[in-house]
Parts: sequence; C-alpha cells; structure tokens
Amino acid sequence: MNRTPILSKKPETGPDGKLTQHGRQELSRAVFASMREDLFPEAQMRLAQKLQEWTDKSDFPAASILYPTVSKFLQTTQYDEGWRQCFKVLDFANTRKSGFRLLTLANTIVPNLVPAGDKAHVFNITGSTATVAFDKYGAALEWDKTLIEDDEWVQLEDIIFSFRAEMMNHMAQVHYDLLEAAGDAKVAITWQLPEPAALANTVETYTANRDSETINLGAQTMLLANRNKGYGVSASSNLILLSPLQLRKRARKALNLLLQAVTNSTTNIDYNITLVTTMMLTTTNAWRLILPGGKLQTGIRMNLEELKDVDILARSEIQADWMRFGAAVGDSDQIETLATA
Repeated sequence: MNRTPILSKKPETGPDGKLTQHGRQELSRAVFASMREDLFPEAQMRLAQKLQEWTDKSDFPAASILYPTVSKFLQTTQYDEGWRQCFKVLDFANTRKSGFRLLTLANTIVPNLVPAGDKAHVFNITGSTATVAFDKYGAALEWDKTLIEDDEWVQLEDIIFSFRAEMMNHMAQVHYDLLEAAGDAKVAITWQLPEPAALANTVETYTANRDSETINLGAQTMLLANRNKGYGVSASSNLILLSPLQLRKRARKALNLLLQAVTNSTTNIDYNITLVTTMMLTTTNAWRLILPGGKLQTGIRMNLEELKDVDILARSEIQADWMRFGAAVGDSDQIETLATA
C-alpha cells in the first residue's frame, strides 16, 4: 500500500547544523501527519489489516539528520486492530454531525415476480432508530527543547511511538468493551457434548471436539437469528471467533479438528470462521462469536486535531491531539458468548 513519506526533504538547518525554528515546525508537522494517517485509516483500505511500519528507508534523503534512526522506523509494530474486523467503520470526518443513527428495520422486503407491464411493489421502510454520539478523546505530549537542539531523534521517536501506541490501544479497548458488554447481556451457549456422545474424555481430541461442536451451534444460532434482517446473511457468511490470548491455542485446535484422521479430511467446523485474538478482553474463559458489520458500527468524526504550545517555565514543547468517534452494538443477535467448560 502506498504510504505518505514522513519527510520528503531534509528539515531546514542553520550554519551550525542545528534545526532552525522553521525546521522544527517541518519535523513536527511531518511526524504528526504520519501519526494521524495511521490512527485513523480509511475504512475500506484498513479493515482486517495490521498497521505496518511507520515509514521505510526511501523516505529519508541520504544526507538527512534523521538517517541514523532509520532502523528504528523499520521495525514493524502490529497494533491490536482485530476490532476493525468486527465493526463497520464509517467516515464522518468531513461532516458537521454530532453523531450517527442506527436504523433497525421492522418489516420484511420480499421481491416478487413482476409480469411485463406491471410495476414492482413498493415497500415502506419502518423501524426504530438510535443515535450514537461522537465522544471526544484527547492526550498531550511534552518534550524538552534540548531533544531537538541536541539531535536526540531516537528519544523523540520513542516518546512519539509511546503516545501513538496508547492512542491505538485506547481506541481498540473502547470497541472490545462494547463487544464484551453485549455478549455478557445474553445467556451463553453452553459447552456442548462431544460427537459421538460416547467419546471418552481421555481421548486426545475430546476437548477440541466439544469446542468445535459449541462453535458450530453458536454459528447456527447466529445465522438463523440474522437471516431476515437485511444483512445479506447466508450459510457461508464469514463469522469472527474473538478469542482471548489465553484460549488461542485451544481455539486453533477446535477450528482445525478433522472429521477423520485421514489425509484431505474436512474439518469438524461446518461454517466459515475467522479467528481473531486479542489481549484486551476481561473475560478470558470464553469466546465471542460475532457476525461482523450490520449494526456493529463505529463512526470517526474527527481525525487527530493538533494543538501546539510552549511551556516557557519548563523550556519544553507541548502538543495536544484530540479526536472524536462513536461506536455502538445495535443488534445483540450479532454476538454469541461460547462457554468453554
């Protein structure tokens, strides 16, 4: 994917090789513009993707004073972006909205055969709406002026990296909390008996067998509950198995369990399941099965807004960044909690 370079040219320096005031402004604008791009990627380009490295070596001219720190920028950092695979991400950055509305249809639209010369039946759209407000989130960075004056780019990069990581984690946590709250409000699907029922608990695949049967029942329950809601659901629809890190190995065994111990055997899972693992769930002894999109929506109203100031008493530079977004789970039928014991 094409990325915007952090710096297209060397920041302005004085005769002594130090950054001028204009050069410091160039650096600050470039760094935080890159950070905003990563924090709020366009939904259609970033769903189901991990954030890639901040930049690459070609972004820095050979004579750049930042060139010695290129190796740090080349480190690939994978933030927790699993929530994006569950939610439909809507872009409201260029609007004046204070929130967005979720519409729940109450009627069923059934296409009918229309003979030549006749007209298609017109269905009235009815249902209820709920408004999701865009909340404001913010944080600030402060760094000593000597970091810039002494060309301490590694330390400055560490400060900025930590800030961006915390912003990404906070945004992810908000969405995982919503999914957990919605799942906890429903009765969990119990841990199912093995198939065949006579399978002894001493058999190596006993736990994986019960887990896969539980996942199958959860998928069946979810698809049947959502088949007439306008989500475009079919028996082959992709579902997300959201797993805490503590259960990832067990989830993989259940998803890969074979019907028969022979080459080319199909798996015991009857549905199209994608495993997403996170360390941000409070409940670590259950899975969440999710039908992505639909009424699981998040709207981004404002990308990071950058405000600057100088603390003359501390001789430091301050940059505060603000953002606004809102998220909601509008249909609890899109989430099932799967017990593991």
